[in-house]
Amino acid sequence: MLVKRPPMSQALVKRPPMSQDGVMDITSSSLDELLRYAELDLSAERQTALTPMLQVVIASVTAVRAADVDEVPPATAFDARWT
Repeated sequence: MLVKRPPMSQALVKRPPMSQDGVMDITSSSLDELLRYAELDLSAERQTALTPMLQVVIASVTAVRAADVDEVPPATAFDARWT
């Protein structure tokens, strides 16, 4: 059975709020929308605790994405003959 998710607002999809260092800024309204989209019902207390943790996760992902790995060879290799 497919569950139809509520549509995310176009403002959040197109351009999420950003902090001065270019990391997505989690506001209470954007967190409310993300929780609604994920169908999670969290108390205000839990949302308040979640916000700084989510900021750290997003900042970490942003830092990983910014890493220049174009010239780095893969750490592993796969050969179809191994199977």
